[in-house]
Amino acid sequence: MGQFWNNENDFVFTKLALQAFTICGIAMRR
Repeated sequence: MGQFWNNENDFVFTKLALQAFTICGIAMRR
């Protein structure tokens, strides 16, 4: 998992940020 994190650090961070943004948008829509 360490190598994967170092290899895909940017991808994982971007995916996490996008997921949080989407959840926040859905929560605000309610």
